[in-house]
Amino acid sequence: MSDRSFILKEHDRTNTMRRSRQAPLPPCVPGLGYVYDGTWEGWLCCVFRSYVDREIPERITGPGQPDGAGLFGSREITTDEGQAARVLAGMREKLGASFVQTLQRAFLTCLPDREWYMLLVTRKAFRYGTQVLYYEDDEAVHRLRGALTRLGSEIDKW
Repeated sequence: MSDRSFILKEHDRTNTMRRSRQAPLPPCVPGLGYVYDGTWEGWLCCVFRSYVDREIPERITGPGQPDGAGLFGSREITTDEGQAARVLAGMREKLGASFVQTLQRAFLTCLPDREWYMLLVTRKAFRYGTQVLYYEDDEAVHRLRGALTRLGSEIDKW
């Protein structure tokens, strides 16, 4: 079983386990990819598009990375400062500045597919609250926390 399929199944299992009165997270659309410009604002626009279209892509790639076009192809996400500002303001209001700072640090890591993991964690945080960062059984959270730990140890060496 590949890492990607395991994480998708883990994502579905986590959704089933943590149901509340709210609607569940939308399923990952197999084969759909977002291609963005590789900036923080561009990633915020990917979050915006994910909410507007009510979907979670299977992958998010930056410039110079293979997009691996699948069944549904890839969508080019253009960076719009208005959309990015709206998402950032909503994240700061509902999730807090410390959560946004954690995501900004995660964006600077060298974790493969970090944008996709960040999107999953952000969607879960909007749904369940910022305590998702402490869900050790969630694969996306586990990978992000590991990358942040490695980033912190790299910074301490300088």
